[in-house]
Amino acid sequence: FIIVWNTAKGNPIRRFTQPHPEGTHSLDISFSGNYLASLSKPSKLDSSQSVTIWDLSSNSEAPMFTATIEAPEAHV
Repeated sequence: FIIVWNTAKGNPIRRFTQPHPEGTHSLDISFSGNYLASLSKPSKLDSSQSVTIWDLSSNSEAPMFTATIEAPEAHV
């Protein structure tokens, strides 16, 4: 899961309980603080990853955008 904290007050402001089935690899918050981008860990099946954009100003746990990034094919 992902928890977004208000660092000034020291309390959590948002929780996302199932952001990525394989786990979360990395996060970034927009300069305005309104959006969170998350990148999943690579899939064990095909190494693809998903990038998800969350609107932190809404009360919805649903992402506003999700896309799958296909892993490049290995060349031997």
